[in-house]
Amino acid sequence: DTGAPIAKRNLDSATKNTIGYAYGTNYVNLGYLPGHETGLAQLAARGFAPEARDFGQSQALTSFAGFGSVKTLRDVTLIVELAGSEDVLKMWMEQVQPRASVKIVAGVSASVEPKARVYHDPAAKQLAAMMSGVLGAAQYEILSNQPGPALSSINAQSVLQLTLVLVIVLGNIVYFAFRGRK
Repeated sequence: DTGAPIAKRNLDSATKNTIGYAYGTNYVNLGYLPGHETGLAQLAARGFAPEARDFGQSQALTSFAGFGSVKTLRDVTLIVELAGSEDVLKMWMEQVQPRASVKIVAGVSASVEPKARVYHDPAAKQLAAMMSGVLGAAQYEILSNQPGPALSSINAQSVLQLTLVLVIVLGNIVYFAFRGRK
């Protein structure tokens, strides 16, 4: 699965200049969990296997200072789920959240946002926070004062959209100017 290396790269980048926020103390990348719904249900019910290792450094979870007292997901403060498909988010929300009663936040692609809104609804109280698509990522970069690739992408899209509007307006001006001469 490609999600774990992408998460590692993004976490390393996001925490590179953050003082007092360290891998193994404040967060751990658990990597890919096989078994889909069954794997998540077992994780929520049974907790972490004694031989469980992190993705970033391939060390036993028990070797990290911040993970010493963590035995089950109930001991975890926050789960950050990055979901590019509805199925992945649905599995976490249906298999983990009700069983472990853990706070979950999600970064989802724009196509997943309609499904994610159901979980983020205040009445549901399942998804504590949600960031959606490139626009949501750009907003996060602005709020965290860390401009990055999402903001650059939004800026490029804005320039492209403005250029298209100008081409359409100029095309209409030329059309009406020559139409009137005939």
